[in-house]
Amino acid sequence: MNCVRCNMPLETNARFCRNCGLPASVSLEQAQQGTSHIPSQQTDAAATQPSWLPSSPPLQQPTQQWQPTQYAQEQSYPSSVQASYNQSDTPGTFQPAPTQPTKPKRRSRLGGCLLGAFGLLVVLIIGLGAVWVFVARPYLHNIAVQQINNVMSQAVNQIPPQLSQLPPGPVVIQQNALNNLITLNTSPSDPVQHTNAQITPNKLVFDFQIYGQNGTITGVPVAQGGKLILTNATVSGLIGLILSPSDITSIFNQHMADAQARLNHQIVSVQLASQQMTLLLA
Repeated sequence: MNCVRCNMPLETNARFCRNCGLPASVSLEQAQQGTSHIPSQQTDAAATQPSWLPSSPPLQQPTQQWQPTQYAQEQSYPSSVQASYNQSDTPGTFQPAPTQPTKPKRRSRLGGCLLGAFGLLVVLIIGLGAVWVFVARPYLHNIAVQQINNVMSQAVNQIPPQLSQLPPGPVVIQQNALNNLITLNTSPSDPVQHTNAQITPNKLVFDFQIYGQNGTITGVPVAQGGKLILTNATVSGLIGLILSPSDITSIFNQHMADAQARLNHQIVSVQLASQQMTLLLA
Protein backbone atom coordinates (compact mmCIF):
# COMPACT_ATOMS: atom_id res chain seq x y z
CA MET A 1 0.00 0.00 0.00
CA ASN A 2 1.24 3.51 -0.79
CA CYS A 3 0.76 6.75 0.98
CA VAL A 4 -2.14 8.72 -0.35
CA ARG A 5 -0.24 11.98 -0.03
CA CYS A 6 3.25 11.29 -1.38
CA ASN A 7 2.56 7.92 -2.97
CA MET A 8 5.54 6.34 -1.22
CA PRO A 9 5.24 2.66 -0.14
CA LEU A 10 4.30 2.17 3.50
CA GLU A 11 5.95 -0.43 5.64
CA THR A 12 3.96 -3.29 7.03
CA ASN A 13 2.12 -2.37 10.23
CA ALA A 14 3.56 1.16 10.03
CA ARG A 15 1.51 3.85 11.76
CA PHE A 16 2.99 6.85 9.91
CA CYS A 17 4.49 7.50 6.51
CA ARG A 18 8.19 7.87 7.01
CA ASN A 19 8.34 10.28 4.13
CA CYS A 20 5.55 12.79 4.81
CA GLY A 21 4.32 11.73 8.25
CA LEU A 22 0.71 11.09 7.21
CA PRO A 23 -0.95 8.55 9.50
CA ALA A 24 -1.20 5.14 7.90
CA SER A 25 -4.85 4.86 8.99
CA VAL A 26 -5.78 7.68 6.64
CA SER A 27 -4.10 5.93 3.74
CA LEU A 28 -5.86 2.71 4.65
CA GLU A 29 -9.28 4.39 4.70
CA GLN A 30 -8.62 6.07 1.37
CA ALA A 31 -7.51 2.77 -0.10
CA GLN A 32 -10.67 1.02 1.11
CA GLN A 33 -12.90 3.79 -0.26
CA GLY A 34 -11.12 3.68 -3.61
CA THR A 35 -11.58 -0.07 -3.85
CA SER A 36 -15.32 0.17 -3.16
CA HIS A 37 -15.83 2.90 -5.80
CA ILE A 38 -13.87 1.31 -8.62
CA PRO A 39 -16.91 -0.24 -10.39
CA SER A 40 -18.91 3.00 -10.30
CA GLN A 41 -15.92 4.99 -11.62
CA GLN A 42 -15.52 2.56 -14.47
CA THR A 43 -19.22 2.83 -15.19
CA ASP A 44 -19.07 6.63 -15.11
CA ALA A 45 -16.01 6.58 -17.30
CA ALA A 46 -17.80 4.35 -19.72
CA ALA A 47 -20.82 6.64 -19.67
CA THR A 48 -18.75 9.77 -20.20
CA GLN A 49 -16.46 8.18 -22.76
CA PRO A 50 -16.36 10.25 -25.99
CA SER A 51 -18.41 8.96 -28.87
CA TRP A 52 -15.55 9.23 -31.34
CA LEU A 53 -13.54 6.40 -29.67
CA PRO A 54 -13.55 3.23 -31.83
CA SER A 55 -13.82 0.90 -28.81
CA SER A 56 -17.13 2.40 -27.67
CA PRO A 57 -20.12 0.17 -28.52
CA PRO A 58 -22.62 3.08 -28.91
CA LEU A 59 -20.37 4.64 -31.58
CA GLN A 60 -20.31 1.47 -33.69
CA GLN A 61 -24.10 1.14 -33.84
CA PRO A 62 -24.88 4.58 -35.41
CA THR A 63 -21.85 4.14 -37.69
CA GLN A 64 -23.39 0.96 -39.08
CA GLN A 65 -26.88 2.52 -39.37
CA TRP A 66 -25.85 5.69 -41.26
CA GLN A 67 -25.19 4.73 -44.87
CA PRO A 68 -25.37 7.05 -47.88
CA THR A 69 -26.87 4.36 -50.07
CA GLN A 70 -29.73 3.92 -47.59
CA TYR A 71 -30.71 7.61 -47.98
CA ALA A 72 -30.49 7.44 -51.78
CA GLN A 73 -32.82 4.43 -51.80
CA GLU A 74 -35.38 6.24 -49.64
CA GLN A 75 -35.58 9.18 -52.09
CA SER A 76 -38.02 8.55 -54.95
CA TYR A 77 -37.09 10.70 -57.95
CA PRO A 78 -38.66 10.30 -61.41
CA SER A 79 -36.77 8.01 -63.70
CA SER A 80 -36.17 10.76 -66.26
CA VAL A 81 -34.66 13.07 -63.62
CA GLN A 82 -32.40 10.30 -62.28
CA ALA A 83 -31.30 9.37 -65.78
CA SER A 84 -30.39 12.91 -66.67
CA TYR A 85 -28.63 13.37 -63.30
CA ASN A 86 -26.59 10.19 -63.75
CA GLN A 87 -25.69 11.11 -67.33
CA SER A 88 -24.60 14.59 -66.34
CA ASP A 89 -22.45 13.15 -63.50
CA THR A 90 -20.70 10.74 -65.83
CA PRO A 91 -17.38 12.26 -66.90
CA GLY A 92 -16.60 12.52 -70.57
CA THR A 93 -20.19 12.29 -71.77
CA PHE A 94 -22.40 15.06 -73.19
CA GLN A 95 -25.86 14.81 -74.64
CA PRO A 96 -27.32 17.95 -76.28
CA ALA A 97 -30.91 18.93 -75.77
CA PRO A 98 -33.31 17.73 -78.49
CA THR A 99 -33.75 20.26 -81.26
CA GLN A 100 -37.20 21.40 -82.27
CA PRO A 101 -38.23 21.22 -85.94
CA THR A 102 -38.55 24.96 -86.43
CA LYS A 103 -37.92 24.93 -90.21
CA PRO A 104 -40.98 22.80 -91.05
CA LYS A 105 -43.12 25.16 -88.99
CA ARG A 106 -41.78 28.18 -90.88
CA ARG A 107 -42.33 26.45 -94.19
CA SER A 108 -45.86 25.51 -93.23
CA ARG A 109 -46.57 29.08 -92.15
CA LEU A 110 -45.05 30.41 -95.36
CA GLY A 111 -47.08 27.95 -97.40
CA GLY A 112 -50.23 28.98 -95.55
CA CYS A 113 -49.52 32.66 -96.24
CA LEU A 114 -48.92 31.97 -99.93
CA LEU A 115 -52.10 29.96 -100.21
CA GLY A 116 -54.03 32.69 -98.43
CA ALA A 117 -52.61 35.39 -100.72
CA PHE A 118 -53.33 33.28 -103.80
CA GLY A 119 -56.89 32.67 -102.64
CA LEU A 120 -57.39 36.39 -101.99
CA LEU A 121 -56.03 37.20 -105.45
CA VAL A 122 -58.41 34.71 -107.06
CA VAL A 123 -61.34 36.19 -105.15
CA LEU A 124 -60.35 39.72 -106.24
CA ILE A 125 -60.03 38.66 -109.87
CA ILE A 126 -63.41 36.95 -109.79
CA GLY A 127 -64.97 39.96 -108.09
CA LEU A 128 -63.49 42.43 -110.58
CA GLY A 129 -64.54 40.21 -113.46
CA ALA A 130 -68.08 40.06 -112.16
CA VAL A 131 -68.18 43.84 -111.72
CA TRP A 132 -66.86 44.34 -115.25
CA VAL A 133 -69.26 41.85 -116.88
CA PHE A 134 -72.42 42.81 -115.02
CA VAL A 135 -71.88 46.51 -114.24
CA ALA A 136 -69.05 48.35 -116.00
CA ARG A 137 -69.17 46.80 -119.47
CA PRO A 138 -72.96 47.12 -119.96
CA TYR A 139 -72.79 50.75 -118.83
CA LEU A 140 -69.88 51.65 -121.13
CA HIS A 141 -71.39 49.61 -123.97
CA ASN A 142 -74.60 51.59 -123.84
CA ILE A 143 -72.70 54.90 -123.80
CA ALA A 144 -70.53 53.91 -126.79
CA VAL A 145 -73.47 52.63 -128.83
CA GLN A 146 -75.45 55.75 -128.06
CA GLN A 147 -72.55 57.98 -129.06
CA ILE A 148 -71.97 56.19 -132.38
CA ASN A 149 -75.67 56.18 -133.13
CA ASN A 150 -75.89 59.91 -132.50
CA VAL A 151 -72.94 60.69 -134.78
CA MET A 152 -74.17 58.51 -137.63
CA SER A 153 -77.77 59.64 -137.26
CA GLN A 154 -76.72 63.28 -137.54
CA ALA A 155 -74.56 62.44 -140.56
CA VAL A 156 -77.48 60.71 -142.30
CA ASN A 157 -79.71 63.64 -141.50
CA GLN A 158 -77.25 65.93 -143.32
CA ILE A 159 -77.96 64.21 -146.67
CA PRO A 160 -79.84 66.76 -148.81
CA PRO A 161 -83.18 65.66 -150.26
CA GLN A 162 -82.04 66.62 -153.76
CA LEU A 163 -79.86 63.51 -153.95
CA SER A 164 -82.96 61.42 -154.39
CA GLN A 165 -83.40 63.12 -157.79
CA LEU A 166 -80.06 61.92 -159.09
CA PRO A 167 -80.16 59.72 -162.18
CA PRO A 168 -78.78 56.18 -161.98
CA GLY A 169 -75.02 56.04 -162.25
CA PRO A 170 -71.85 56.38 -160.17
CA VAL A 171 -71.67 58.64 -157.10
CA VAL A 172 -68.18 59.47 -155.72
CA ILE A 173 -67.73 60.08 -151.96
CA GLN A 174 -64.48 61.84 -151.05
CA GLN A 175 -62.54 61.16 -147.83
CA ASN A 176 -62.41 64.86 -146.86
CA ALA A 177 -66.16 65.26 -147.28
CA LEU A 178 -66.74 62.25 -145.03
CA ASN A 179 -64.45 63.65 -142.30
CA ASN A 180 -66.12 67.08 -142.48
CA LEU A 181 -69.51 65.46 -142.10
CA ILE A 182 -68.32 63.58 -138.98
CA THR A 183 -66.72 66.67 -137.44
CA LEU A 184 -69.86 68.75 -137.86
CA ASN A 185 -71.90 66.18 -135.98
CA THR A 186 -69.62 65.87 -132.89
CA SER A 187 -69.22 68.17 -129.89
CA PRO A 188 -66.31 68.69 -127.46
CA SER A 189 -68.29 67.07 -124.64
CA ASP A 190 -68.79 63.78 -126.47
CA PRO A 191 -66.83 60.73 -125.17
CA VAL A 192 -65.64 60.01 -128.73
CA GLN A 193 -63.20 62.61 -130.05
CA HIS A 194 -60.68 63.07 -132.88
CA THR A 195 -62.52 60.82 -135.30
CA ASN A 196 -60.74 60.41 -138.63
CA ALA A 197 -61.97 58.34 -141.59
CA GLN A 198 -59.61 56.83 -144.15
CA ILE A 199 -60.65 55.27 -147.44
CA THR A 200 -58.15 52.75 -148.79
CA PRO A 201 -58.42 50.42 -151.79
CA ASN A 202 -59.14 47.51 -149.45
CA LYS A 203 -61.26 48.84 -146.57
CA LEU A 204 -62.62 51.72 -144.53
CA VAL A 205 -60.67 52.76 -141.41
CA PHE A 206 -62.07 54.91 -138.60
CA ASP A 207 -59.57 56.12 -135.96
CA PHE A 208 -60.81 57.88 -132.83
CA GLN A 209 -60.27 58.41 -129.10
CA ILE A 210 -62.74 57.32 -126.44
CA TYR A 211 -62.13 58.55 -122.89
CA GLY A 212 -58.59 59.45 -123.93
CA GLN A 213 -57.77 55.97 -125.26
CA ASN A 214 -57.13 55.24 -128.93
CA GLY A 215 -59.44 52.93 -130.85
CA THR A 216 -59.84 51.72 -134.42
CA ILE A 217 -62.75 50.26 -136.39
CA THR A 218 -62.24 48.73 -139.83
CA GLY A 219 -64.59 47.13 -142.36
CA VAL A 220 -65.22 46.43 -146.01
CA PRO A 221 -68.40 47.95 -147.54
CA VAL A 222 -70.09 45.84 -150.21
CA ALA A 223 -73.34 45.92 -152.18
CA GLN A 224 -75.62 43.00 -151.44
CA GLY A 225 -79.25 42.72 -152.59
CA GLY A 226 -79.28 46.36 -153.61
CA LYS A 227 -78.17 47.47 -150.14
CA LEU A 228 -74.88 48.79 -148.77
CA ILE A 229 -73.60 46.65 -145.87
CA LEU A 230 -70.37 46.35 -143.89
CA THR A 231 -68.39 43.09 -143.78
CA ASN A 232 -65.18 41.89 -142.11
CA ALA A 233 -65.52 44.38 -139.26
CA THR A 234 -62.72 44.58 -136.66
CA VAL A 235 -62.41 46.52 -133.41
CA SER A 236 -59.11 47.30 -131.64
CA GLY A 237 -58.06 49.33 -128.63
CA LEU A 238 -60.13 50.08 -125.54
CA ILE A 239 -63.32 50.10 -127.60
CA GLY A 240 -62.71 46.40 -128.25
CA LEU A 241 -63.48 45.68 -124.58
CA ILE A 242 -66.80 47.48 -124.89
CA LEU A 243 -68.02 46.82 -128.45
CA SER A 244 -67.71 43.68 -130.52
CA PRO A 245 -67.38 43.48 -134.34
CA SER A 246 -70.98 42.30 -134.52
CA ASP A 247 -72.07 45.46 -132.67
CA ILE A 248 -70.24 47.65 -135.19
CA THR A 249 -71.69 45.71 -138.13
CA SER A 250 -75.22 46.04 -136.79
CA ILE A 251 -74.90 49.80 -136.13
CA PHE A 252 -73.33 50.51 -139.55
CA ASN A 253 -75.89 48.48 -141.51
CA GLN A 254 -78.77 50.13 -139.69
CA HIS A 255 -77.63 53.67 -140.52
CA MET A 256 -76.62 52.78 -144.10
CA ALA A 257 -80.16 51.55 -144.63
CA ASP A 258 -81.46 54.93 -143.44
CA ALA A 259 -79.07 56.77 -145.79
CA GLN A 260 -80.07 54.59 -148.74
CA ALA A 261 -83.72 55.32 -148.03
CA ARG A 262 -82.95 59.05 -148.38
CA LEU A 263 -81.20 58.42 -151.70
CA ASN A 264 -84.17 56.43 -152.95
CA HIS A 265 -81.88 54.30 -155.09
CA GLN A 266 -80.57 50.80 -154.91
CA ILE A 267 -76.81 50.36 -154.83
CA VAL A 268 -75.49 47.94 -157.40
CA SER A 269 -71.77 47.98 -156.56
CA VAL A 270 -69.10 49.59 -154.38
CA GLN A 271 -65.59 50.41 -155.57
CA LEU A 272 -62.87 51.51 -153.11
CA ALA A 273 -59.89 53.62 -154.09
CA SER A 274 -57.35 55.83 -152.33
CA GLN A 275 -59.25 58.54 -150.40
CA GLN A 276 -62.51 57.93 -152.28
CA MET A 277 -65.36 55.46 -152.62
CA THR A 278 -67.63 55.10 -155.69
CA LEU A 279 -71.23 53.90 -155.36
CA LEU A 280 -73.08 52.73 -158.45
CA LEU A 281 -76.78 53.69 -158.16
CA ALA A 282 -79.47 51.75 -159.97
